[in-house]
Amino acid sequence: MKDIEDVKQLNDNDLADKLAEAMGWRLEEHPAVNGTGQWMAEYDFGVYCKPDETYQERLGWEPCDDLEQAREAQSKAIKVDTDTYIRELASMMDLGYPFNRNTVAKLLQATPRQISEAAYITIQEVKG
Repeated sequence: MKDIEDVKQLNDNDLADKLAEAMGWRLEEHPAVNGTGQWMAEYDFGVYCKPDETYQERLGWEPCDDLEQAREAQSKAIKVDTDTYIRELASMMDLGYPFNRNTVAKLLQATPRQISEAAYITIQEVKG
């Protein structure tokens, strides 16, 4: 799914899951239980294991609302293909070429959702 309109139709949770998968994260069972042996509700959601072997709890992965998490996805997209990411973000925000100071200022004000959408499309396009 690479079409901008298709991506815009995804709800936040679906986009977050697709983005994590595109970034190479694996969904696994939660590795922890609390010290009393009690099961905690967030364990039902599992964790995303990242390539560096750190993990992100699925229940807390909200790049469409959390700017810091959106920036993590943005960083991955920029590493994959800077030009494509900038083009996709501009397109997502209905901004055209050529870029000027006002356009750049608007790009810097992108919402976490717009950043996540552009990152997902970029990573998917490069993966083919």
